[in-house]
Amino acid sequence: MLPDEAIWHAAMTLIGRIGQFVFFLGFLGLIVFIATDQADMPKYAFLCVGIPLLILGGYLMWTNRNPAEPSQRFSAFRKMSEKSQKKRESIEEQKFSSVEKQSKKP
Repeated sequence: MLPDEAIWHAAMTLIGRIGQFVFFLGFLGLIVFIATDQADMPKYAFLCVGIPLLILGGYLMWTNRNPAEPSQRFSAFRKMSEKSQKKRESIEEQKFSSVEKQSKKP
């Protein structure tokens, strides 16, 4: 990994963690709003702060997440399908080349 890539990766994971924290705060604000609403004394400030924090935190987490590692499950099936795909391609090439040769004959 190049030094610039390491800095970029560290910044992205930090932003993702900040996003998780902001999401948690928004979720906590919604829980407090629901609790105050159940007590018949709703505090709408918690709702008005909780929803944007949820959205912002979700956005930060979603945009800065790392791509998933390829799974090793079903690797045998993938290899088999790749082999069959290669066989199909080679058969099609042979058919195309034989048709091409026949069309060139006068």
